[in-house]
Amino acid sequence: MNESIARHRYEYKQDDKIQVLMDSVDVSVIIPNYNHAAFLERRIDSVIHQTFTNYEIIILDDCSSDNSRAIIEKYRKEEKVKHIVYNEQNSGNTFSQWKKGLSLAKGKFIWFAESDDYNDSRFLEKMVPVIAGNKNIGLVFCSSFLVNEHDEILQSWTFGKAPDRPEDGYGLYTGRQFFFEHLVHKNVIPNASGVLIRRGQLVGNSVWISEDLKNSGDWKLWLHLSLCADIAYVSETLNYFRKHGSNVTRSNSLLKSEALSFLKNFLPAARSRREKSKIYRSLLTWSFHQAPWIIGSKVNLANMRFYFHNNLSTGSLSAFTRYLIIATAKAAIKSF
Repeated sequence: MNESIARHRYEYKQDDKIQVLMDSVDVSVIIPNYNHAAFLERRIDSVIHQTFTNYEIIILDDCSSDNSRAIIEKYRKEEKVKHIVYNEQNSGNTFSQWKKGLSLAKGKFIWFAESDDYNDSRFLEKMVPVIAGNKNIGLVFCSSFLVNEHDEILQSWTFGKAPDRPEDGYGLYTGRQFFFEHLVHKNVIPNASGVLIRRGQLVGNSVWISEDLKNSGDWKLWLHLSLCADIAYVSETLNYFRKHGSNVTRSNSLLKSEALSFLKNFLPAARSRREKSKIYRSLLTWSFHQAPWIIGSKVNLANMRFYFHNNLSTGSLSAFTRYLIIATAKAAIKSF
């Protein structure tokens, strides 16, 4: 498909040529649910009412204990719903559901539409032309609103950088640029419901979706994708990311430990000392906040001395871990 498609001011149902081209592009919408009955109809309806219509819906329920099943069954005869799968036991991990949904998907593009979020009806209309119009793009994400359980907007989230292609309404980044300048430091794509992925990047690489991560499996997947494809950002707000009491816990301590567990595995991806230093810098930042001598945001020097005495002096830590501790200690001391 010609890249000019992505540059076109795409008006759905008004340009017959674009309509025909878009009809050849299909999307698999994967909706993983667990106990989100209160939000499930809003989620599914926001997919069914998309102005772009060439998609399939895959609904996965992870053994919910609320009335999710009754709500899901209302959609069984919906033409776009191709699969409904109920787990007999709770997996305890949304990313295992992602992987299951991916195994059933047939579309060229994947949308992990989390069951407690919802989207603007133009989400696919705006996102599909961007990723379909440039074969080098593996992931496109958009701005989001953070909303509460009553759909009230709490705040807006943007990437914080104006698009470099304002005539098209999106920014385009080489994958490695996005990885080393932005994504290696923190998850700058905080909500999967605002993301569209090229399925071809995931075929044979389902290991990138880690079932052992409860908090940051999405971040790890974005990192992998950015190393093999370009990343696009649509500045328009097309996603509603819900914050509520039953959200999957976004524990800071869990995020820190998970970040340290997988970030170091990306060191071989560095092609220069500069790139490697960026990964080390991120590891140092996350290890600093995870260190046992940190109390809140302050450094406890007594705890630091105790940790050094009981670990470094006995040689019980790996060389890499010792390097991190020493470098973090130096950074902590300089901060006073």
